[in-house]
Amino acid sequence: MMEMEKAKKRGRPAQLLQIAELHAFVEFLEQQEQLSDLQSQVLKALNSVDCNFEGLTQTDQVLVKEALKPYREHLKLKLLFEELNNLPLKTEYEQKFLDLYELFQKNALDQMELNILKTLATRYLNFKAQKLEYSDLELYLSQLQKKDAGKK
Repeated sequence: MMEMEKAKKRGRPAQLLQIAELHAFVEFLEQQEQLSDLQSQVLKALNSVDCNFEGLTQTDQVLVKEALKPYREHLKLKLLFEELNNLPLKTEYEQKFLDLYELFQKNALDQMELNILKTLATRYLNFKAQKLEYSDLELYLSQLQKKDAGKK
């Protein structure tokens, strides 16, 4: 029987980047107070192969990919917070993101507010990539303000 070849061979730089990301992911997991079953299993699997994705079984590779999604989302939010926090002048939209992120760091957001934070980040990053106009950001912000006014 012929051995099945991996569908996609990765070049050396891509492998090194992947290993670096997985090491950072392992550090992130080790700093968490409580891990889900998936995170515990992934941490154990990655440590057993020294964060070499290619050394994992196919099942473990799927689990790692799933476990990486929230981590990457967390990184995206953190990096955007750091970038916006360093701006001397902030728009109302940027300030709204910063305020929500600070609440997020204190675990003071409910699921709806967390979704708003993620949406703010995605829209802002799309705006930066010139996929959205500034008026789109203002529109979303005004919708949030109407919601907030309705709560009061």
